[in-house]
Amino acid sequence: MFLPRAASRLVSRTEDVIRRRGVWESYRLLRESQWWPAEQIREFQDAKLRELVRFGSRHSPYYRERMTAAGIDVDSFRGFQDLPSIPVLTRENLREGVDRIKSRGVPPRELRPNNTSGSTGSIVRFFGDRESSRWRDAVDLRLWDIAGFEPGVPVMYLWGSPLDEKAARRWIGRIRMALENRRLVSSHRLDAEAVDAFVGIMARERCPVLMGYASVLDLVATEVRKRGLSWPRIPGFTVISSAEALFPEQRKHIAEALGARVLNLYGCREVGLVAMECEAGGFHVMEERHIVELLPGEPGSPGRIVITDLDNRGFPFIRYEVGDLALDDPSPCPCGRSLRKLTALSGRSIDVLRGPSGRTISGNFLSFLLRERVRGVECWQAVQSRPNFLEIRVTPVGCLAPGDRERIVAAVKEALGELMEVGVEETGRLEPLPSGKHRFIVAYSEPTATRDAGR
Repeated sequence: MFLPRAASRLVSRTEDVIRRRGVWESYRLLRESQWWPAEQIREFQDAKLRELVRFGSRHSPYYRERMTAAGIDVDSFRGFQDLPSIPVLTRENLREGVDRIKSRGVPPRELRPNNTSGSTGSIVRFFGDRESSRWRDAVDLRLWDIAGFEPGVPVMYLWGSPLDEKAARRWIGRIRMALENRRLVSSHRLDAEAVDAFVGIMARERCPVLMGYASVLDLVATEVRKRGLSWPRIPGFTVISSAEALFPEQRKHIAEALGARVLNLYGCREVGLVAMECEAGGFHVMEERHIVELLPGEPGSPGRIVITDLDNRGFPFIRYEVGDLALDDPSPCPCGRSLRKLTALSGRSIDVLRGPSGRTISGNFLSFLLRERVRGVECWQAVQSRPNFLEIRVTPVGCLAPGDRERIVAAVKEALGELMEVGVEETGRLEPLPSGKHRFIVAYSEPTATRDAGR
């Protein structure tokens, strides 16, 4: 059972006032600022950016050294036009310099440790501060405005992040999710029985919003269509794809099979929600929170996405290269919002692995396995070269302790069935994609069959 939407909003606003977080005050500003002229948004960004650069140079050893080496006078730093003078922060920089990036100017009690989910095969630690948490939550509230709802709308999450699942299992997490009208169903294992159970939950709850990974949503749509499952028809039903690239064929398939309007989100755990698709199809950057740069590549090709989080002073992300690609969309949006638009977003994809028994898992299952059950793995890749064989490659050489191989093999066989043969190889290097990212799942596909042929 979900709370009435107005009751959920009242609970959220009351908690915000009691805790003096200011989330709803920031949300009210964001509801106005999305309609501001582009020049006013730039002024808002520049004011935040100047303060961030000055604060980072004074309180973060990493940024103090980098800005000094680059000859940057932070007191005369003007804003966006001077931003390219600051060196890019890479994931490797982040992993190696986490303790030096952390600001000494924010009280330790206000810093919350966090880490990436490992969806790119490499896990890094970072921190968030109180101010960034406030603005993240405010942007998440505006998400529902852009999607055509109000905060408090019931949302079903088909999700696989171990961090989020762990938080949702705690008693405080269960209470918070119930009051915020959110439910979470694990996407780690999605065999036929699990899909049947999920369809039953959706039919019973009649939840108007479903959020999940593109690959997992696509898998559910495939099972619904292939097996003729009775998916509930809900007025205004909306599917929101997040954490992966949403390909056009996936969008079409999900929309048709589930009778849904499909919207896309783009973000990452390090900096939160970066861009979102509006009702008119424009993919808008959350510019009050982020500055997004597209570093040029080959002529006419998408640029490399570099993000500056304007609110996290406790752990500054200034010109952070996330490993994804996009193009600018300069056309005005029919929705009327002046927020910048992106297009041709690519670089994130988690495939689904299917065992000979028909049982399936998403890539996040392996991410969870190789982080929580095995220590020392830096990067990994799973290659399914034939239906009944999966090879898991991990780096660096020598990272697996005694018994780790057997633990990995047993967990995968339990998930995909005993008929699945599993090999584990330690290697010195895993080749990245052209974007610089690592394709961590290479799922098997029939060379002579396509999904369209079965429709």
